[in-house]
This record gives sequence, structure tokens and C-alpha cells, in this order.
Amino acid sequence: GLVLLDVPYSLAFGVFTGLAVIVPFFGTIVSTLLPALFVIGTGGITKALLV
Repeated sequence: GLVLLDVPYSLAFGVFTGLAVIVPFFGTIVSTLLPALFVIGTGGITKALLV
């Protein structure tokens, strides 16, 4: 999904998400918020909502 949205560092975010979801609750939140906040800074709110 991140590649289709042309998010920079999408591979790094994918690897991070794969590792972070090992932690049940905290990992899911962090693996969602980190790419979304990065996309807000680089691509705008519309792309962030799609992430």
C-alpha cells in the first residue's frame, strides 16, 4: 500500500511494521502512527489518511 501511495522509505516502514507487530498493542499503534506522521510531514494530510 505504501508503494502505491509513493511514500518515501516504504520498504523501511514495511520492515519496521513487521517487527513492531510482535508487541501486541503498542506495536500496532506505533507501526501505524510512525508512517502516518511521516507522510503528514512529506505528503500532506490526504496521503496520511490513506495510510
